[in-house]
Amino acid sequence: MKTRATRFVIGAAVATVVVLLCAYIGYSTFAYSGSKALPRITAEEQPYLIKYNQLQRGMTHDQVRAILGESDRNELGLRPTWRVNDSSINQIAVYFQGDRLRKVRWLHIGRFIMEK
Repeated sequence: MKTRATRFVIGAAVATVVVLLCAYIGYSTFAYSGSKALPRITAEEQPYLIKYNQLQRGMTHDQVRAILGESDRNELGLRPTWRVNDSSINQIAVYFQGDRLRKVRWLHIGRFIMEK
């Protein structure tokens, strides 16, 4: 009986830690959005910030590619993504409507989100 209760307590503690960690990461990501994200951008990310700021609504796939290069993931051209500093948790996603840029989102999980 004692081991069963111990396993339950350990499982509950681990689950609580996981939930709190996920909540913290979510808060850290979305609390720093828009202009609040700018101080959290590192020196290594600065070149990507310049490229991000060059992107404008209405640009074509070719114009976006000329700024960001070839995408790391191209989901049938609807939302290609570019990894920032080869990180899978730090990406710029470009949303297209037809052949025109509709929205750009830069998400660095646990640090910030920027969207225009």
